[in-house]
Amino acid sequence: MRATVFKKTKKILSQSVTKLFSVSILVAALAACGSSSSGDSGGNSSLDTEEPVITLYGNEIISVQLGSNYTELSATANDNVDGVLAVTTTGTVDTDTEGSYTVTYTATDAAGNVATETRTVNIVASVTDATPPVITLDGNAIITIVIGDSFTDPGATAVDAVDGTLMVTTSGTVDDTIGRYTLVYTATDAAGNTASKIRTINILSAPDTTAPVTTLTGAAEITIDANRIFTDPGATATDNIDGAVTVNTTGIVDINTPGTYTLSYSAVDSSGNDATVVTRTVIVPDTTAPVITLTDGSIINLFVGENFNEPGATAVDDKDGIITVNISGDTVDTSATGIYTLIYTATDTSNNETSVTRTVNVAQVSQLNDTGITVGGWLILDPNGNTAGNNPDCSTGHNPESEIPEAQDCSHGRDADGSLNKTGAGLLGFDYTKLDTNGDDLTADAANWNCVKDNHTNLIWEVKTTSGLHNTADQYNWYNTNPNTNAGDNGFENNDAGICDGYSAGDSASYCNTQAFVTRVNTAGLCGDSDWRMPTREELRSIVHYNNASPAIDNNYFPNTATSFYWSSTPYADTTDYFSWGVGFTGGSDDKYLRNGAYKIRLVRDAE
Repeated sequence: MRATVFKKTKKILSQSVTKLFSVSILVAALAACGSSSSGDSGGNSSLDTEEPVITLYGNEIISVQLGSNYTELSATANDNVDGVLAVTTTGTVDTDTEGSYTVTYTATDAAGNVATETRTVNIVASVTDATPPVITLDGNAIITIVIGDSFTDPGATAVDAVDGTLMVTTSGTVDDTIGRYTLVYTATDAAGNTASKIRTINILSAPDTTAPVTTLTGAAEITIDANRIFTDPGATATDNIDGAVTVNTTGIVDINTPGTYTLSYSAVDSSGNDATVVTRTVIVPDTTAPVITLTDGSIINLFVGENFNEPGATAVDDKDGIITVNISGDTVDTSATGIYTLIYTATDTSNNETSVTRTVNVAQVSQLNDTGITVGGWLILDPNGNTAGNNPDCSTGHNPESEIPEAQDCSHGRDADGSLNKTGAGLLGFDYTKLDTNGDDLTADAANWNCVKDNHTNLIWEVKTTSGLHNTADQYNWYNTNPNTNAGDNGFENNDAGICDGYSAGDSASYCNTQAFVTRVNTAGLCGDSDWRMPTREELRSIVHYNNASPAIDNNYFPNTATSFYWSSTPYADTTDYFSWGVGFTGGSDDKYLRNGAYKIRLVRDAE
């Protein structure tokens, strides 16, 4: 039940007031003064789901004498966003007929949240009043003066729930003599209910200059436990003249925000002497550990002889912000096969610690697929340097008389192995499986698929579409803010604006750059996963089919592939102009391009 504020309204004893009261009142006086809170004007109404709070004037249940007049007391409404609101009052009270009547109060905020409260009005043959009046002292309950000073009683008022304002009777005397005197204020309503209140008057021989003494209840420093429950023990104050004095507390404790808070306790006696302020320290401990995010995922696959560049990690704490990540664990040795574990640890200033691990797999088998080349070389030169022909037989090897390249994978390797047992399907030595929207396997003849798994390299690839987030027509600038992997330059965040799906000027999350695109794909959860990334130069080359052109890829598994340049995550070593590597799928060659150029992307992730 919400607390209500009683506001007594005098009976109107007038023959012109009808006894049948049909309520249709719109309380808007306060609303006319401005119904907006904190200047909001309901601007966030789409996020406002909290209904207004209605407060009744008077009690929720009222008893009215049969045949007498009923005066509607009304109500107010306040909203957390819109401030003071209008209240609509509906209902009928017939004071000529015994019974129980309901008056309903309604308020609606700008977001359409509706609140209602009701008041019950009982029309009875006789009203039984068992509630005493409420007496309020005018002035202080303790007054201290010096002998010889004049004293004027400030008096008191009394209000009764049924009878309204009552007369207050004062008893007791105050003499012009040093001592302590008591005045008693009494009021009695028509039902005989009596209330009283006292005031103490101290007459001193000299002015009171001694301040009260304030004492903490409980410890001066309190640390809130993990359950985040805090009840202020408070403080007491005692004065040499007034005795117990009211203590005022200032300061707040936010139990949901770690930190150190101070509560201050003060007291003033009836002579205006201020007690020395005492304080309590309340510590809300930080129990939330940092969150570590690994750059480039928790699994890195390398090959013997390949360089390992630590991609690093970031750690964010809810109190300390960005904090340092320490790396420990194995030393990655790429000179031989092995599995290595790296441990990333972050500790905040409250000693909350988080650790995550990364696995680095060093394998002997190259991650590249067969190239798809079915000839042994492009050109034959005789000893005199004359052109002897193109595309020699694959079985022809190098000899002193002819500068012919060694036989390539057209004559050995996966695509030349007639007994190759594939998990899925694909041209030559390629072995692919189509995946649905959840990342589950589909048959080779499936008409619709979202991703492709390379069963040889254990990589999963994004499939391009003709519209939406994965639109093959979209182009992106190269952008990477990780200093461990961008070779000293972030690239371009928004150099060629508006050439990808969903671009919105001023919204960096929608920009057409490689980093923002990775974030959007991970947020969407392509094929049920959120660890998609830019492929390395070597990974991107692994899906090139060199026996195809325009595009140089297996179109049966990678439809909508543009005959264009696709970015990789690999930066070019020369930092003079800041290039990055990529692969052109017109003929399958790789090359470097300036990072402000707008080119295609195809994302990849490691299969689990």
